[in-house]
Amino acid sequence: MVKRFGLFLMVCLLVGNMTGWAADLVKIGFVDVQKILDSCSEGKEAKQKLDKMVTAREVVLRPEKEAIDSLRKELDEQLLMRDDLRRQKSMELQEKMRVYDNKRQRALNDVQGEEQKLTQPILAKVQSYIKKMGLEEGYSMIFEKKYSSLLYANEQIDLTDMIIRKLDEKYNQ
Repeated sequence: MVKRFGLFLMVCLLVGNMTGWAADLVKIGFVDVQKILDSCSEGKEAKQKLDKMVTAREVVLRPEKEAIDSLRKELDEQLLMRDDLRRQKSMELQEKMRVYDNKRQRALNDVQGEEQKLTQPILAKVQSYIKKMGLEEGYSMIFEKKYSSLLYANEQIDLTDMIIRKLDEKYNQ
């Protein structure tokens, strides 16, 4: 998701600011979108919501996981169990594991969907601020740090903290 955003951002800024190429000086910057999401107030709030959601899902799933662990331990410890009883317990264990895995996968899908729902508006604002900054401050290009194959960049052209400040200013109003 962030990779596609970075590529999209790079293309938009490159196409949208072609007049910069005519100048003798090419001004380039980069941002770390993941750091922005992790550091801005709105991103921190979204992460807290997701953490609460994950914790709630874990609490719901914990008894089932403990029952599976208990049944597995019972099977491992009772070596002298009758074959038919062992087969029955093994089938019970497999069924519990299947049900648990399905519930865990649904919980994971729910969390991922919620993460998408919470981060999309933030990413839209980030894109807007980056584009605005690029235009107002004369940047020819602004790259996404992690997903743009950026092999080296001087930290002086890192615009990440500036974007975080602008997002927080708007969010705290």
